[in-house]
Amino acid sequence: MKLIVTSLLSSLPSMTNVTIVCCLFLLIFAIMAVDLFAGSFGHCSLLDAHEINALGIKTRADCEKNGFKWQLPPENFDNTLLGFRTLFEMMSTEGWIDVMNSGIDGV
Repeated sequence: MKLIVTSLLSSLPSMTNVTIVCCLFLLIFAIMAVDLFAGSFGHCSLLDAHEINALGIKTRADCEKNGFKWQLPPENFDNTLLGFRTLFEMMSTEGWIDVMNSGIDGV
């Protein structure tokens, strides 16, 4: 048991370096995602795709002009911190399907 604990403690500096490099890559991709996807993951509330197409709603202004609310999903790329969190969530393979669907439906 002592050997396992000492091995674990001796590997901490290496794990710190790997964590820093991983966070650096996530930060770079979060900045790129904010540049590409900022503001495009929102959708008009209480409408399905057929109603949105029938009313000609494509932007936030169109949605609010018709009396509906514009909603943002919790996973979006509107700023770097949210982008970092969204990428981390996708990296953990927990909520990547919701992000993918928001990206497909993005305007």
